[in-house]
Amino acid sequence: MPSALEEVSRATGGGGVAVVGNTNLTQTKTPISLGKTSGPGTNVFLYLNTEKDPAYNGATIQFYVNMQGFKVLWDELTFSAADIAAQTNTVALTGGAAAEAWEVYIILAGSAVPKAPLRTSLIAFGVEIEGGAGGTPSGNLTFQGTFVGPGAGMTVGFNAPGLNDSTTYAVTVMARVQSSAVDPVGATFSSEAVFAWENVAGIVSLVPVILSAPNTSSDAALAATATSVGATGGQATVTFALPGTLDPTTHTEVTIELIPLGSV
Repeated sequence: MPSALEEVSRATGGGGVAVVGNTNLTQTKTPISLGKTSGPGTNVFLYLNTEKDPAYNGATIQFYVNMQGFKVLWDELTFSAADIAAQTNTVALTGGAAAEAWEVYIILAGSAVPKAPLRTSLIAFGVEIEGGAGGTPSGNLTFQGTFVGPGAGMTVGFNAPGLNDSTTYAVTVMARVQSSAVDPVGATFSSEAVFAWENVAGIVSLVPVILSAPNTSSDAALAATATSVGATGGQATVTFALPGTLDPTTHTEVTIELIPLGSV
């Protein structure tokens, strides 16, 4: 069964196929390919299973755009030691180019290489929408993944808002138990709130006056799910942690969506 992001990819002009990798990283300070998307898209999503390995501290992800026979470096982001230590899984998103395909590379910053092969998933999605500047930006930013056991969580980074823009987003976080030997299958958590981020010269920050407190609803099994928002460098971030009381057999699907409401 395709993931939600694969369905979004197909519906918006992408290939609908996630390129899965299992790469032995044997070099540092040199670009190592993590793959090329199977189709076009104005956005690209990369999942990395870094397992909190400090070899990824300071690692840089490079996003290249392929279009009209050219390959161009479009964006870069760097993982801090705090990013790597916080979660076993890390994600990166970027967009804004009408790419025929995206290629992604990683550059390890230190002298050590990771202890285990790097598992990744790469997918392109989104179509180019013509229109004038300003007003409400088009296109939602979406993350979806499945997490196993108690206390699982992640900080998800989104390349938003645009350079020198301030944008208001409705932020939704939903979780649903997919399978479990103990916890009730179908148990659901839902949270929605409105936040604004601003981008000044490439540095993103959360506007300090919160526009609304999260509205949440939940079944008992997921009631202790925690969420928060923030910013790291050039990205808006959403963090979640599932309850520590979940059974180790429990598989929970989590979907995060940033829905743009307006931009100046």
